[in-house]
Amino acid sequence: MELSRPIRSKPKPQVIPQLESCTNVAGEVFKPGDMISVSAPWGGKTIAEIELIYQAESGNLWAKYKPAEPGPNEWAEWENGVCLCHLLKGGN
Repeated sequence: MELSRPIRSKPKPQVIPQLESCTNVAGEVFKPGDMISVSAPWGGKTIAEIELIYQAESGNLWAKYKPAEPGPNEWAEWENGVCLCHLLKGGN
């Protein structure tokens, strides 16, 4: 008797609701394309650009960002990060 492996269905891609803007605790409104100040993975602060804003299943609002300034060589491949919207700080 030959055993066969069960057939598994492929998982459905998760649809993440994207938003046009969000507000931080100080009442500042942010939208994709805005520059923000973020903690860099190598320490200190750097400037990043918001790519998109979305709402997680938990209800929390998040901003996905990409670096707007080059990092040190060992961080040259740093591609992006996320931050809770209520913690965003402008990158002026």
